[in-house]
Amino acid sequence: MELNAIKACGVHGFSPEDVFANQWVFSENDALDPQGFDKLSLRNWTLYYGQALKFTEMRDAKDRLFGVFVGIGVDPDGAIISAESFKQFNTRSKGFLEAFEAFINYTGGRFTAVIDTGTYQRAYFDAVAHMTSFYNPRTRLLAASVFLTLDRDVEYDPMFASEHIATSKLPDDVEKNFILGHSLDHETKFCLPSHYFDLDGFALHRIWPLPDSFPKAEPREYDVIIAKLVSRLREITVALVDNYECVLPISGGTDSRKLLAVLAGHHHKVKEFFCFEHTKYAVHDAAAGEYLAKILDIPFTRYHPDHAKAAFGRDKMNARNRSRKYWLRTSRVALPTAPVRTDLARLQPEGAVHLRGNVMDLTRAIWWRSFANRQEKLELGLENEIGSLFLMAEPSKEIVDKWTPEYLAWKNALPQSAQDIVYDFIFLELFLHVSSTKYYAFDKNFYINPFSDRRLIELTFQLPVDVRFGRVVNEKFIGLADPRLSNLPYRGGVRDLVRRGIFTPRTYDKQGNELTPAKLHPLHTPRNDALSWEDVAGE
Repeated sequence: MELNAIKACGVHGFSPEDVFANQWVFSENDALDPQGFDKLSLRNWTLYYGQALKFTEMRDAKDRLFGVFVGIGVDPDGAIISAESFKQFNTRSKGFLEAFEAFINYTGGRFTAVIDTGTYQRAYFDAVAHMTSFYNPRTRLLAASVFLTLDRDVEYDPMFASEHIATSKLPDDVEKNFILGHSLDHETKFCLPSHYFDLDGFALHRIWPLPDSFPKAEPREYDVIIAKLVSRLREITVALVDNYECVLPISGGTDSRKLLAVLAGHHHKVKEFFCFEHTKYAVHDAAAGEYLAKILDIPFTRYHPDHAKAAFGRDKMNARNRSRKYWLRTSRVALPTAPVRTDLARLQPEGAVHLRGNVMDLTRAIWWRSFANRQEKLELGLENEIGSLFLMAEPSKEIVDKWTPEYLAWKNALPQSAQDIVYDFIFLELFLHVSSTKYYAFDKNFYINPFSDRRLIELTFQLPVDVRFGRVVNEKFIGLADPRLSNLPYRGGVRDLVRRGIFTPRTYDKQGNELTPAKLHPLHTPRNDALSWEDVAGE
């Protein structure tokens, strides 16, 4: 069997060792041996892995190899996942599976964990499945790429204009992203979060949430929940910086600020705080990140597009080949990243763990807005819900009718408590794992969301949507985690400080050389007028 991915590399003259260095395939065929991959044989399954892939063998108390943990994780007690993590299990004991699932389902990080004991052959995923995984029932391959599951050319999924997904060639009124497990190819499907994958029957089975996974909290409990959120996120993030060289982007938004806050007292362990300034908005993000770094007195790096031009030049063929590698690594299922953004990522310290904040959008009930700049909370209803799958304000009747059966099959499998907050679950289960496919393209670093943790998500969902929809949860969180960051301005606020001369960010010439050092007016201090829970609708 020749895999489509390996064939495509040959067509373009690429080395599979380079293109798929951080990717993987599970197969029952111990002689598959795709070019550029090493292998680890389990009982019935074999892991084929790229040379840069991070993984841990799972061996039980008797040193029996029973699986492999692909990725990076932090266990329910806050310890980094290592070979020692699995010595607590006895694969031949009656309670093995129950004990293992209690452990793996509440491990945070970015991972796909496969067990192959003879009795059980299963794959488990992190809370949002952002170690994106695909399966093909015909070839019986589980892999990091659509192309790594195929032994033929791609046959597009007819539910979409698949050949144009993730491009700019589609009009506004058609589906622009894959959803509900669909991928570029009609046979190959995404593995969905909140499920385990049965490698014997080649099917997904829901394991979360339970009907009582997130009971609604009373107002008197809100502060306790915030404290638990801070504690668990700090536990995970500190474990990561204690065990890996980590880089953390700081921008004008809320998510990176929460990660920065939980690292109070540990900033010196971070390899690099940085921001890319590849768009006009990113320039304001960079200024906001630099402002926070000045407040905390930590080093901060701004990556300028001219730095990438100097490193990689302007050769069109080289740029075209980098784009082709991007598409091969992401299976052409994720929305494209600007080439300059990809190039800037290649300038960073190689081999680092890149901390991201995307999953924390749940604390702001982001999908209840559903599309850009929506200020009012979206109401539940079939048309709105299906529109939110594709970020459409007013989906056509054709699209609603087309997707209603599949959407309702997914929704009705959720317990009522989850259906009541279905926009959160659309974001959590149907969006994040697709967008995370692009992490495979940034091959120099390992991207991870510390908030990808079921305990953190369950705590978040105990807070009513109306509470999360405002800014109070974020400010309460930041104020508790690191008061120095409490109620500081975000992107627009920092821009105003620059205009008023209170803060002067660094500037560069066209060659990327620094012209002006950053300055913070000595009279300026952070505001400390903390919000109350009565301000849930505050700006």
